[in-house]
Amino acid sequence: MPATSASLIRIEPVDHGVGSTLAFGATATGVDLEDLDEASFRIIEDALYRFKVLVIKNQKHLTPVKQFKFVQRLDPDAPKEHSAGPRKETQERYRPNQRTLLEEYRTPDMPDCPEVRMIGNGKVETPHYGLEGEVFLKQASHQHQHKNPMQQEELDKGLSRWLRWHMDASCFRRDPPCAAPPKVTTLHCIKNPVGPPITVKWDDGTGTEMVVPAGATGFTDSATTFKMMSPADQELARNSKVEYWPHPYVQNGMCKIGNAGLGLLSEGLEIPLEDLPPYDEKEIKIYPLAWHNPVTGEEVLSVHSVCARRLHLKHSPTSEVRILDDLKEVRDLLFKWQRPAVEPNSRSFLGRPRGLLSIAPANRSLLVSDIWAASYEEGDMVAFCNRLV
Repeated sequence: MPATSASLIRIEPVDHGVGSTLAFGATATGVDLEDLDEASFRIIEDALYRFKVLVIKNQKHLTPVKQFKFVQRLDPDAPKEHSAGPRKETQERYRPNQRTLLEEYRTPDMPDCPEVRMIGNGKVETPHYGLEGEVFLKQASHQHQHKNPMQQEELDKGLSRWLRWHMDASCFRRDPPCAAPPKVTTLHCIKNPVGPPITVKWDDGTGTEMVVPAGATGFTDSATTFKMMSPADQELARNSKVEYWPHPYVQNGMCKIGNAGLGLLSEGLEIPLEDLPPYDEKEIKIYPLAWHNPVTGEEVLSVHSVCARRLHLKHSPTSEVRILDDLKEVRDLLFKWQRPAVEPNSRSFLGRPRGLLSIAPANRSLLVSDIWAASYEEGDMVAFCNRLV
């Protein structure tokens, strides 16, 4: 592609359909991420914060090295490595029998750029950017992590569930030295799944389900999550912080997830602190619960409920801190705040087939809601703000 010219960049908000309340997501065209001058970069950066998820089209030629350089440009303070850490170090640190919530993934490092990992399912056509020989990917599935997974007969009918609602952050050691999770994650679509749409079911007694394209990623807008909280809970979140576990994905590696994919069930399956790999107290992360979008000023609720250990609660700037360390109560409070936003937009079925398709049961009222099932084309580079979605 020719070098990017700022005058040729086009940012288009995603059309979510007539009547949709979704207000995030955009596409960018006229961009070459391999050759991005400062003016063009600033346009992309501004769009990313304004729309929170940005699908940058026509990047088939982009190499893993240039993909990571783009991430570094967006987040220069982040460690120069994958958020899960170098694979060799991870394998040496964890005991062979220590299961983690991330172990179901078979995600090879890219040899020329180990900060980038390949995700997907099935055989990879090699050679591929340094990958040689037979390479098979394994997609994580709710069948391994939900307490009551769907049966194979249901999957064969085109049914599924959300695996796990989360933010992309280690919440321990590897986050930037400042008190913040990493800013950005990118996904480069090399090959898109082919097949009919999938019906995602909540299976939580609400009758909620949603039809999504194969290969789609579900996003929720954390600003909408904050807006759906009561005024008292908003004020509580503004003044409070969350403390995360050391080695959180080992600590909760045996825990199961509920049918809706939000949060962990409290069944006493957590690994005791004394049985975790070594760590320094300085590596434990304590982050605010409420954040501001640096471009729009919107308030957002940004918390990774899967990794939360304690809440440092304050009802006002001048009130005393109350430490909530009963793990079930911590999870229940975060679930209360986040669950209302994890709903399909029941009017968005009128939109484009490539956008969000959803079905609302006849006995349910229409909700202002927050899920976008983003689908991709081969060559798309998808960037999203970890602190905002």
